[in-house]
Amino acid sequence: MSADAKVHLDHVSHAFDGRPVLGETTLDIAKGEFVAVVGPSGCGKSTLFNIVAGLITPTHGRVLVDGTDITGTTGRMGYMLQKDLLLPWKTVLDNVLLGRSLGHRTTKADRNEALDLLDRYGLGSFTDHYPHALSGGMRQRAALIRTIVFSREVLLLDEPFGALDSQTRLLMQEWLLRVCSEIDSTILFITHDIDEALFLADRVLVMSARPGTIKGVFDVPFARPRAYEQVTSDEFVALKRQVFGLIYEESVRAAHELDPAGAP
Repeated sequence: MSADAKVHLDHVSHAFDGRPVLGETTLDIAKGEFVAVVGPSGCGKSTLFNIVAGLITPTHGRVLVDGTDITGTTGRMGYMLQKDLLLPWKTVLDNVLLGRSLGHRTTKADRNEALDLLDRYGLGSFTDHYPHALSGGMRQRAALIRTIVFSREVLLLDEPFGALDSQTRLLMQEWLLRVCSEIDSTILFITHDIDEALFLADRVLVMSARPGTIKGVFDVPFARPRAYEQVTSDEFVALKRQVFGLIYEESVRAAHELDPAGAP
């Protein structure tokens, strides 16, 4: 475990009913680092996230935050899924405060923090609106702000923009980069979109076919703040080619194991 690790996975692995899903994984994520995870479908990305979040206790290994073993402990991290999961009968403000209200009665300080974040990130005039009045991008903003209010130290974002159209997704990626520059969070991010991973992250992890292990690690050399024009640069395309090649290789291997006769 490195001295600057915020999150440390120590020889973590998991099996469901004796069937390995996640292979032995050791990983350090530095404080303030943005790490994206990509890989073939079914490789164990979400299982890895659920272990880090404490929703699943791994078959072997442990998870540490700031050197403290938190394996199987929930409530230590903000976790956002692809669906915004906003409650339709609650206002935007009440939805943002939902995580805090589950642990204790919300305080004036909680409310002021939520109002400040909503105002800072473009939803200040919608605090009393209900989710049905928001666009898809605005709903995802509200969901992310709720995640930050719950716990901003470590954020687990599982395909948060996967359901959005391409234009809205691009705007949300740029918005997330701005948010990341202003909050001191460590972020672990799942995506199937290689462009998204390389545009957002400091480091991209490529997982192997099931049982998933870390097959490749790619440092992203692009300075911040980033401009979307970078995705067409020669350096970006070359790095994308490497990541895509590794994912394709693992996807073919996974398909061959499922159907040896029909795989490429």
